[in-house]
Amino acid sequence: MAARTSLLHLALVTGCAAGSSPGPIARSNEWSIPSIQGAAHVSPHVGRTVTTTGVVTAVDSGGFYLQDESGDGDEATSDALFVATRVAGSVAAGDRVRVTGQVTELVPGGAATGNLSLTRIAAPTFTLLSRNSVLPEPLVMGSGGRVPPAELVISPDEQPVDLRLRRQAEVNRFNPGTDALDFFESLEGMRVTIQDPVAVSATRTFPGGAAEVFALPDRGSHIAPPTLRTGRGGLYLRSGPDNRGNQNPGRVKIYFDRRLFPGAVPAIGVGDRLGDVTGVVGYGFGNFELRATAAFEVAPTRPPREQTSLAGTRDQLSVASYNVLNLSAQPEDDAQRRALAEQIMENLRTPDIVALQEIQDNSGEADDGTTDAGGTLRALAEAV
Repeated sequence: MAARTSLLHLALVTGCAAGSSPGPIARSNEWSIPSIQGAAHVSPHVGRTVTTTGVVTAVDSGGFYLQDESGDGDEATSDALFVATRVAGSVAAGDRVRVTGQVTELVPGGAATGNLSLTRIAAPTFTLLSRNSVLPEPLVMGSGGRVPPAELVISPDEQPVDLRLRRQAEVNRFNPGTDALDFFESLEGMRVTIQDPVAVSATRTFPGGAAEVFALPDRGSHIAPPTLRTGRGGLYLRSGPDNRGNQNPGRVKIYFDRRLFPGAVPAIGVGDRLGDVTGVVGYGFGNFELRATAAFEVAPTRPPREQTSLAGTRDQLSVASYNVLNLSAQPEDDAQRRALAEQIMENLRTPDIVALQEIQDNSGEADDGTTDAGGTLRALAEAV
């Protein structure tokens, strides 16, 4: 570890003028990161101002991930958390910093979404202690490490629970060994490596360069019974005790953020084998996710695309329903449009009627008042 001869005070964050001093640290308020996280979905220190120390493992535009160098050895408590700051560019992975700020729980999208919350330190001041620290070893998800439980959440009556309510949290004991929601919560913010994953979805891209893919550790060897896997490498929805489905918690969402992932997002298909994937555990759109921070290999094993045997006749119309994933008339969708046209002609055998979902208006994502999608439809029809 390369040490500096003096402490460097970084430009401070929200609520502090640049160049101001963080002032003395109240040692009585100094807590380890695992103590701040606690063995629960909500930190026991919410609303308190605390001080903690750790190593920066990844930097996002809205802050950075901070992990305890050694952890506390308790699998129920995460060793990392997110520090929300507008000046995240002041630090880099490998920096060892001391942070003072308020513990908060952020619900992505707001409480009405039903999303779980993320423990973070907000309005922080922080001091750089040293650079080039060795990053904490990532926890292995898979054989030889930890494997996600087979059930999403277990409650005494198998009914939905609000983990933000203390009474319900006490009844539904935090148990990362049996409840998948608790398992992933116990890894929140930490460096994790998914071992030998196999994709059970294709890469899905989003505006702004983000993307996601779902995968199973250890080539899906922990999924039981094996009949839950489809013949093409996918995964069937499994019914839970209440017949509502448990959403297959053994699958893990791998999320690609252009600010965290180096290089281009890989093209992945169902059944592809991936090299070990390393990242930090986050949460978004109702799923815990591994936010990839390092490139990995992809070994394509894709079966040929299915082709329908149905075709219209003089007496029968062929009708297809197709989700075109937010297609617009904009030039950036040209490649997607050509691929869709080929699929409609070759795989769907040019049906007489195609009902389309997720058609955007002519201007795409631009919020300019356009509500006409005629240009989008014409462009696709011409491509066909």
